[in-house]
Amino acid sequence: MAASEVSIVKVFWITAYKTRAAEFQWKGRDGKEKTESQLTTCDLLFELLNNVEWVVRAKAAELLAAHREVGVPEALLRAIERDRQLHVVREAARAWESVTGHRPPDVFGLPFVETWWKEHAEETKKRLQKLDCTP
Repeated sequence: MAASEVSIVKVFWITAYKTRAAEFQWKGRDGKEKTESQLTTCDLLFELLNNVEWVVRAKAAELLAAHREVGVPEALLRAIERDRQLHVVREAARAWESVTGHRPPDVFGLPFVETWWKEHAEETKKRLQKLDCTP
């Protein structure tokens, strides 16, 4: 019975999209206003790991799915492990699959992404582009 209830909850999280219709006023790390298409990987990483608004963190995770660069998997893993908002965790798990090619068997990713990353981090990083987030 408990396993059935867990499945029902996970189906909700698979289908719930709180960020798709939301509009955002983005600012880059330099404080200047930017459109979504102007955001750099570094801007998105900063928002994912530092923004106090969960909806911004979730949208940043969603957008990071298109950024196959060193540092992105580590940031997504950190969000999956530590973020307290399940929308953020779910978006980070989805982006994880796009960036690394590994599809975790659970909507929230844990513990599967941690285990996989320990075994495949080095080979995955070789396929990713370099990233420099120094200002």
